[in-house]
Amino acid sequence: MTPKAFKDPAFNEADMRDKESIVRGRARLAPRALKRLNLARIRSLLSVDEAVANAVTALERAGELDETYIVFTSDNGLALGEHRYLGKDRLTDEALDIPLVVRGPGIPAGTRSSRSVSLIDLTQTLVQLMGLSPTLVTDGETFAPTLRNPDAPGFRDTMLIQTGAKDRRAEFPGWAYRGVLTQRYAYGRRVNNPPDDGFLYDHHSDPHELRNVLTSQRYRGVRRELERRLKVLSDCAGSECNRDFGPLPRPGR
Repeated sequence: MTPKAFKDPAFNEADMRDKESIVRGRARLAPRALKRLNLARIRSLLSVDEAVANAVTALERAGELDETYIVFTSDNGLALGEHRYLGKDRLTDEALDIPLVVRGPGIPAGTRSSRSVSLIDLTQTLVQLMGLSPTLVTDGETFAPTLRNPDAPGFRDTMLIQTGAKDRRAEFPGWAYRGVLTQRYAYGRRVNNPPDDGFLYDHHSDPHELRNVLTSQRYRGVRRELERRLKVLSDCAGSECNRDFGPLPRPGR
């Protein structure tokens, strides 16, 4: 089986000169070794399938399945050679885009939504679905309305994205990258490196994230506004983390 990543234009990206310093000089990865790794990962998921099947069977026998919410997701994605990288500690689409499937009472079967949500929204969503009230401040927002109606309006236009650092002596221990994601743009930078050691991708013209426009004069206004939003969301709490900032400047403005 040939991994989908091998057919992605970003796989073993031809020109890495515009990427962040930590990956700029990386050599191309060996497809054969990546194919073996991918096959091993797929095979390991058989035990997950069996565990889910056993849980569903147990709920059916107990008469509880129709009253139970089941959530299938992951804590992160994984680059499998895209941008010459293997792993999860970068803020590329491969690491950020994860599955999220929810079934349960009141959720129409087979519906889909392209709305972006975060794992921090799961707590608020499950709390609302179960009719509970949290006693602590939560940064997420419920997407229960979207589960019931895929066309329900969203509650934020900009999402904080971040990934961890292994160096606990860093200025901000625990974060290697921080950035923001909108419907059109992905923006982020290395936390302890110069401001230009990062990325800005325009998904409208570059869905595979091959052209970093971070230092492009045409995107200067976009970058400035995304950096402002990053600073706001990096130090927010509660409802302040779920904001509609409004339209971004157009490229060239």
